[in-house]
Amino acid sequence: MNTSQLPPLRIGILSTARIADEFCEGNLGNPRIRIAAVGSLSADTARAFAKKHGITRSYASYEALLADSQIDAVYIPLPNHLHAPWAIAAAKAGKHVLCEKPLAMTRAEAQAMFDAAQEADVMLLEGYPYWFQPHLRQVLDWVQGGSVGSVRSLSAHFSFPMVNRANDIRARAETGGGATGDVGCYVVSLAQLVMGRMPRTVHAVPVWSHSDVAKRVDMSMAITMDYEDGAVVHLLCGMNQSYRRAARICGDQGVIETSFPNHTAGHRSVQNHTNDIHPTLWRGPMLTEAAQATPQITANGFYLEAQKFADIVQTQDKSAIAQAKEVSLAVATVLDAVRQSANSGQRVEL
Repeated sequence: MNTSQLPPLRIGILSTARIADEFCEGNLGNPRIRIAAVGSLSADTARAFAKKHGITRSYASYEALLADSQIDAVYIPLPNHLHAPWAIAAAKAGKHVLCEKPLAMTRAEAQAMFDAAQEADVMLLEGYPYWFQPHLRQVLDWVQGGSVGSVRSLSAHFSFPMVNRANDIRARAETGGGATGDVGCYVVSLAQLVMGRMPRTVHAVPVWSHSDVAKRVDMSMAITMDYEDGAVVHLLCGMNQSYRRAARICGDQGVIETSFPNHTAGHRSVQNHTNDIHPTLWRGPMLTEAAQATPQITANGFYLEAQKFADIVQTQDKSAIAQAKEVSLAVATVLDAVRQSANSGQRVEL
């Protein structure tokens, strides 16, 4: 089906969070979607957001937006602990759901969200903009095509410096804050995509924000995962370090080095520290063959994500949703094990 001939998918946004601003700005001129409404807990806030982004309708509650029959789908950029209840409510209202990462607080919540979507016959997709970037497709093509042979190790790092911990929702335990939920889900999802299977064990070492167990969040998390065939994955995420977003995939016949940003060069939120996102492949056990890098492709991840979501919904591509669901549930399972290991100090078997 030629999706360019289809009408735009009408999307409502639940929340006026900062990332909702980025979603709107990233989708300027996107012919595949129309951001038709926004909901907030405040009528004034909703109106101001709608005016800023040229949205025609605003609502003073999320329930009111879900009742709008002129909305096909919703984008959920709410705090982490609200993803599950509002995704389930949206599904029950007959709306397709594009939900910010991490999909849920637990594997059980994620499963309940997919169950609700299936019962209502709507699509649910976890929103990782980097999933839809051409450079990730290139990395996976190399891995799955055997360019590095059998993958023996993967290391990935995603960190950033939190500027104002006191006022940042990502530093609040009650809203599902912490480095693991905010950026750890990225490195875990990358590992799942590359390795294509669940690890045998997970071991996590946290740096906590403070000593009060009820209030603490992980400011950083070091994660080690091992696999039945002897492969190993090392992941690091943090909110207390300089910006770093990179990965190295080592096989017995080559190495891939890459970044995995949401937005490639030329788009907002990519600063000078991310001036080269070309995945690079070195072939051969001794890396003797010339390096191969992919061409630069400029794209905003929110644009690509929303475009793909619209295509999936309007073509009823349940195969694509099933594949994404498998990855999302696997990531949620690993994140449960990371938190269990971090809290117990013990390695967790899956």
